[in-house]
Amino acid sequence: MRALVLTTILLLSSFAVAGTFKWIGPDGRIHYTDRPIRGAQPVSIQVDTRSLEATENKSAGGESGSDPGPYDSFEILNPQPNQTVRDAAGRIALSLLIEPPLSTDHRLQILVNGQPVPGNNRLPQVTIRGLAFGSNRVQARIHDDLDETIASSAVVDFHLRKPLPEEPRP
Repeated sequence: MRALVLTTILLLSSFAVAGTFKWIGPDGRIHYTDRPIRGAQPVSIQVDTRSLEATENKSAGGESGSDPGPYDSFEILNPQPNQTVRDAAGRIALSLLIEPPLSTDHRLQILVNGQPVPGNNRLPQVTIRGLAFGSNRVQARIHDDLDETIASSAVVDFHLRKPLPEEPRP
């Protein structure tokens, strides 16, 4: 994410340095270009890096960001972001990377669409059943013995679809 933010800043900066021009087309619509054309007015573009930093900070530890807590790694390996999963029974196989392995006094909590999945899981692989078809979000959290969240994975959006019909065989 940090690379994306830096790339955006560089692109916007180079765009502003090269010059930006605004003009109104014959249909009355406003257009922007990096080339000075007849009737175009120069426009100054200010890049507000505070909003870019806020976006970066949110992704680093906010709702959708990952916070491995006391673990070196804690992330969802499957499903992958924006993956389409096809299963007629509404199931997904969830796989987590937890390094070092889950401590004996910690437990996993799985959230689908913000709702906890029943069960007291300790395994990094679990099948989640009874999901609605369509777009879903999954996140994993690690709780300590006081039931406090001490680590959380990034939120992963995925799409659950019914299997495609089989093609007739010749």
